[in-house]
Formats: sequence, structure tokens, C-alpha cells
Amino acid sequence: MRKTACLISLSIVILAFIFAFYFYPQMPQLIASHWNDKGEVNGMTEKWMLFLIPAIIVFCFVMFIFIPRIEPKKENIKEFKDSYDDFILIFNLFMFYLFALTIIWNLGYSFNMTVGIMPGLSVLFYFLGILVAQTKRNYTIGIRTPWTLENDKVWESTSKVSGVFFKTLGLSCLFFMLFPKYAFLLFFSFLIIGIIYIFFYSYSEYKKQIKRKNK
Repeated sequence: MRKTACLISLSIVILAFIFAFYFYPQMPQLIASHWNDKGEVNGMTEKWMLFLIPAIIVFCFVMFIFIPRIEPKKENIKEFKDSYDDFILIFNLFMFYLFALTIIWNLGYSFNMTVGIMPGLSVLFYFLGILVAQTKRNYTIGIRTPWTLENDKVWESTSKVSGVFFKTLGLSCLFFMLFPKYAFLLFFSFLIIGIIYIFFYSYSEYKKQIKRKNK
């Protein structure tokens, strides 16, 4: 991982734990920890769970760094290493953003959580689109279907289409904010439809490649 991205990610981890320790005494005994699709609280938990998100950030950060080390096609990952590093950083920022929203809410500042989360999702999925579009064939990162894993050309074409989809979904999240009651429904509907389309697209591309070889 690039030194700058690594240092920023580590700073985010440290800052998250500082926030947890600082705001812990100010939290009520039970804190809001879950919101429904309309942005309303529908789950409470003990305030010690405030440390859960910083712990998740640490776990994911370690996992992201570890993945390229166990990947059989390490050389392919090196070709999109910068995009991968950028995504790790954006993911850590997204988790910290969720953590900050949780703290703000539990300090007594009520707002629609769905509207609050959407900008973060927008940035996260836009950068996911950038990452996916630049991936090279491997077993851990990118669009891994039986057909993309079998053929480099199928992988590349599917990755480009997937990249456009995820970036479009990310930008669409800003539009979904205009409809707070339906924002998550719209988001997950588009996400599921897109995943299904990508799955069958990779199959279709594989079939095309087989026909070309047979000719």
C-alpha cells in the first residue's frame, strides 16, 4: 500500500478510537445503533458498542492489506494497485463517516439518517466503480464469475461495464436523497438489478468468445 494512503488510513483508525473514548462518557446508556429504510431509529444497544465501528475499521484495513499477499495472481493486482489503495482509503473514510453520524445522532442532534448516509454511499460506490473498471483477472478483487475467471477478455469487458454501473449508482445516490422515504429501496433495487445484469452479461460475453474461437 502506498505510504501516504497507509498513513492516512492509520490516522483514521486512531482518530476513530480517540472519538470513541472522548464521546463515550457523553453517550446515553442505550445508544441508537440501527435505522430503518426511512432513516428512523429501530434498534438500540449498550453504549460500549460505540467501539464496534473503530474495531471494524481496523479489521477491514488489515484484511484489505492481507488480500494481495495471499492472491495467486499477485502480478495482476500490482497493475491496479493505486486504485486499490485509493479504495481502501475511501472505505475507511466511509466507515469513519458512518461513525461520526452515529455519534452526532446520539448526542441529541436528530436528522434523517438515510439522507445523511447517501453522500457517503455515493462516494464509496463511485470509487468502487473506478476500482472495478481497472482490475485485472484475479481471484479476490473484482467481478468474479465462472466466466470472467476463465477468460481475460470476458474479465476486461465485464469489468468495464461493471465500473460504469457502480459509478452511475454512486452518482444516483445523490438523486435518491431527494426521496428519503424510498432512497434505500431505490438504491438496493438498482444494486440488485445491476448485479443480476452483470452476472448474465459475463455469461453472454463468454459465449461470444467461445463462438469466435470455434470459427
